[in-house]
Amino acid sequence: MKCLYIKTSIKMPKINKISRRNPSNVSLRTRRRIIQMQNQDAKIANNLVQSSAENSFKSPLNAAHISANSSILSDNNETQFSDNNLFNSDNTVETQFFDKWAVKCKIPQCHLNELLVILRKHKGFEELPKDSRTLLQTPKININQIRLVNPNEKYFHFGLTNYLLTFFSNLNYIPNEIQLVIGVDGLPISHSSNSQLWPILAYVKPDSYIKTKKVFPIGLFWGKSKPTDVNEFLYDFIVETKLLLTDGLKINQSSVPVSIFAICWDAPAKSFMTKTKGHTGLASCSKCTQEGVFLCNRTCFPYKENMSTLRTHDSFVLRTHEDYHITNMNIILLDLPNFNIVEKFSLDYMHLTCLGVMRKLILLWMKGPLSVRLPSSKIKLISSNLRSIKNNIPVEFCRKPRDLEEIGRKATELRQFLIYSGPLVLKDCLSEKCYMNFMVFHISMVILISPNLGKYLEFAQGLLNYFVKSFQVIYGKHLTSHNIHGLLHLCQDYKLFGPLDNVSCFPFENFMKTFKAMLRKHEKPLEQIVKRFKEIDINTSNNPNTYQDESPILKSQHNNGPLPNTILQGNQYKTLILTNKLITIKIDKDSDSYFGTLNNDVVKVFNIIKDLNTGQIVTVGKIFTKKTFYTFLNPMVMTVIIILLCLYYILMITNKNLVLF
Repeated sequence: MKCLYIKTSIKMPKINKISRRNPSNVSLRTRRRIIQMQNQDAKIANNLVQSSAENSFKSPLNAAHISANSSILSDNNETQFSDNNLFNSDNTVETQFFDKWAVKCKIPQCHLNELLVILRKHKGFEELPKDSRTLLQTPKININQIRLVNPNEKYFHFGLTNYLLTFFSNLNYIPNEIQLVIGVDGLPISHSSNSQLWPILAYVKPDSYIKTKKVFPIGLFWGKSKPTDVNEFLYDFIVETKLLLTDGLKINQSSVPVSIFAICWDAPAKSFMTKTKGHTGLASCSKCTQEGVFLCNRTCFPYKENMSTLRTHDSFVLRTHEDYHITNMNIILLDLPNFNIVEKFSLDYMHLTCLGVMRKLILLWMKGPLSVRLPSSKIKLISSNLRSIKNNIPVEFCRKPRDLEEIGRKATELRQFLIYSGPLVLKDCLSEKCYMNFMVFHISMVILISPNLGKYLEFAQGLLNYFVKSFQVIYGKHLTSHNIHGLLHLCQDYKLFGPLDNVSCFPFENFMKTFKAMLRKHEKPLEQIVKRFKEIDINTSNNPNTYQDESPILKSQHNNGPLPNTILQGNQYKTLILTNKLITIKIDKDSDSYFGTLNNDVVKVFNIIKDLNTGQIVTVGKIFTKKTFYTFLNPMVMTVIIILLCLYYILMITNKNLVLF
């Protein structure tokens, strides 16, 4: 049974939760209760619909929603409507609210069809279309728009120019230069077939105006395996990109130069697209000419004091090192103007550092040689340490720490372990040499992902050299893999692209789930995804400005204080969201109540106040005045003393702090 819930300003009667048990499989008494509840809820829902339709101008209508599982949407996902804009002057409903809601909440067409059937029976909703495809203006795909790459391989080109024009038109912003970051990777559709997608993705590199990395599709390939011909797969992308790189993008009679800032592909995708040796090959390093060796049935890259000759664009084009290339076929990527095929391909630290080196270290500690393998008691202790800090993790982290035994970790968890929690939870659990080796790795990566630590780049290079050298001594030369060797080239990428987060695959990997969410059945997956994106374009193209407001957001007003004497009148809040810095501060949650300032102070917030006289937002907190910093060479636990109540204006807030006790 499906129910329509209408939220109004009137207090709604409670609708009983209907049992999902089959009435025929339960006792007679229970069966009567289920039938009675169903009849009662159906009557309540019907009365609510009739009352809302007939009295739409007597009491304000806030929202009309139905979800895929027939439950009320949460306040965060709810779209607020008023009776002034939901209905036309002739008492007919405005369809634009329903189509925008359906696209935003990703309502399946079958559920939307059922909703339309129910609504059309009531006054004011008769003009709604019968079918969801009419409501969403789902286009018919011309067969000529889908290119047949090879038998059982299809490709659709969304277009780069069209998206950029729409993107900057909605922003009402003309940049001085458009820098693109490109990503390509494979996505299996299901475990029961070889059907897979290979999207070409991109985002505009953020600047002072564009704050977020909004990923969008340029092209989409579908087949039973990888693209047979890489040049055919990339052809439409290369042709369009060549024109943009040469002529720029025309925005309001202005020609804006376009360039490719970086290409972020993992090692298998990079070798596949460039027709070079994969990560298991002896000559597989994409940055230098060092030859690997085969030890203990493994390809390894032992550390050398003097780094091998670096690869260049000219050496790639001339095929100076034949062992690096696997074919004499021309690479269509070389047709791009002013494109350095060696420098533009970054070493993605998500795959290399997090999923590669960090996961390898955890596996070695758990299942490696006896000389470095941890006893079960130490593994349990590390897991206990991870669980103990779970409540200290701020809301900005998408995942909480888990037990060390759960080694099938996501890249975000491994990044959190490497950058934040690892030094604390591993203390006194690893041997001194293993812990020292990890801390060298930890500090070098903190430098390389930080935008304001570039002056320590040479120091980071020395640390990475030491890490690789000591790694092969501790764990064995045969375990110095392609990823371990790749660490030696990360500082080179920092010089080209800045902090490693500028050129990571995290945004692209996070976007990949969008494709699977658009699929409703196994048949014609490419066509389904294309239609869903077309519906999104049609039903969101009328937004005059999609740029997010950077004004601070205040939530959860209270009157509990503390309120300093300097502010006589002010509203107090529990939550402050700084949208321009992507920081959320909550006074009622300890893990989200710490921040850093321009003066490098660490502050614990106790109240958030908006001064009614000046309109300024200030935080009331206590400052950590005595600090003993943690150093791995001479380990000392940080000690702090809170002694001073202080005020900080939000302009002084620079970052969020993770405090682990």
